[in-house]
Amino acid sequence: MEGKTIRIQQGLILKLLLLSISFGAEVCIKQLNNPFPEPYLTHALRNTVERAFLQAGAKLGCKEGTQEVNVAVLELKENPAGISPSQRVNVYELNLSFRLKFKDEEKDYDAKVSYFLSSGAEGDIGRRFAIDDALNIIYPKLLEDLRRRYKHVDKL
Repeated sequence: MEGKTIRIQQGLILKLLLLSISFGAEVCIKQLNNPFPEPYLTHALRNTVERAFLQAGAKLGCKEGTQEVNVAVLELKENPAGISPSQRVNVYELNLSFRLKFKDEEKDYDAKVSYFLSSGAEGDIGRRFAIDDALNIIYPKLLEDLRRRYKHVDKL
């Protein structure tokens, strides 16, 4: 009886494995175009998009025949939003938008966040945190759209 149970369990595991392999669409992030002089944005955006594709059930790879996706940053804009008592700008509003372009479809995503710099000694740490915050705001919508595109994941 134990041998039969083990074979059934192994069969189920094998079926699940084959099912996940056969259903996982392979995606190639062909190009990430960031025309702004902000290398951290390129890094953070690539990580966010890759994480969303993987969580939606797609596989990442750039073999022949994979679905190509292009990512383009449309806007990275910082506007002064507040002034300190010493008459220096210390609050900024960051606007971030990007486009995910498939062969048959384009989707735009955007977010607006504020961030505070108490002094100039902080460098671009505040901006980096603001970029992360903006991408975290966008992420649930991005994931929802990708899950809708790769519906098979819900069947597993």
